[in-house]
Amino acid sequence: MPTNFSKHYFEELALETLKYFFKNEMGTLKLFDRPDMQSDSHGIEHVRCIDEYSATEDSFINNHFKKIKDMRVLNETKNKMKLHNTKIVSKNIIQGGTVFRSKDQIELAVQKIIEKAEKFVTYKKFNFNEIYIQMCSMYEEYFLKEIIEMIKNNPFLDAINKVYFTIEGTGLFVYDKKTLIKYPFDDSYSSNVIKAVKDRHQKQ
Repeated sequence: MPTNFSKHYFEELALETLKYFFKNEMGTLKLFDRPDMQSDSHGIEHVRCIDEYSATEDSFINNHFKKIKDMRVLNETKNKMKLHNTKIVSKNIIQGGTVFRSKDQIELAVQKIIEKAEKFVTYKKFNFNEIYIQMCSMYEEYFLKEIIEMIKNNPFLDAINKVYFTIEGTGLFVYDKKTLIKYPFDDSYSSNVIKAVKDRHQKQ
């Protein structure tokens, strides 16, 4: 039974996000493999970038999804976990711990982008070869500038035309090797994309 925290859910969310913001250009985009999303002109490899606490949160929800049928209870449970994890993170930062440092987050995102770009060497080539990286809400918008600085001269990125960044609850950011453009998430996006994708997966 797929859950709204499965790999397929996040790939479908990425697909529908691109279709929402770029309806004309991405209207025929579909889920495939090697790369994950394809149309006649676009090949897009998808990757998630989440901190250890979000990963733990996802694992918990996956393990308990069949037991917790009520989505309200499920969301309340998740929110309690997030509050607990935030307290742990804050405590570690105050005490000088290594948990959840912005440097670690940035380096993790850079690593995942480069790994995906390297894989494109073996993939079918499209007019536009792109990477879509989905980041959790713990990522900050200002991290993107440093991430871009660290990837822009990497040789594996030469064959990549664009990198799409999404930060949960913030927006979609498109880096075309020259500029970074933000497309904010609003209520319309939440209801037409996030809710629609979640509803489809809950029925499966």
